[in-house]
Amino acid sequence: MNKVRRTLIALVLTAVSASAPIAINAAPFPHFFHLHPQPAVAQVTRYTFTIFNNTYAFQQFKINGITHTVPSHYNLVVKAPAGTRIYAASKIGDNPRGSLLFTVTPQYDAQQFIVE
Repeated sequence: MNKVRRTLIALVLTAVSASAPIAINAAPFPHFFHLHPQPAVAQVTRYTFTIFNNTYAFQQFKINGITHTVPSHYNLVVKAPAGTRIYAASKIGDNPRGSLLFTVTPQYDAQQFIVE
């Protein structure tokens, strides 16, 4: 009887321990027991503003190393975090090519800049 009881206990413990990963994965909060949790990434606030080209020639702007060409009488909608620098990639008015036009700050959110 003792042998049967020990065998039965061993079988039950084996079955319960084998089904534990299945129960954890089927839980309603699956990422709570995730073995490789991802670190929390802080969201960077981005500000959206518009640059309107009111000239009769195309203008080029350099934002984060990428040159954007804006045709005459068209908009460029920019969504960038604070501190992003906007450069003139072509001669824009009195600003020579490569000059810093402005740096994005929270006050520029939902603003329109007109290039003339």
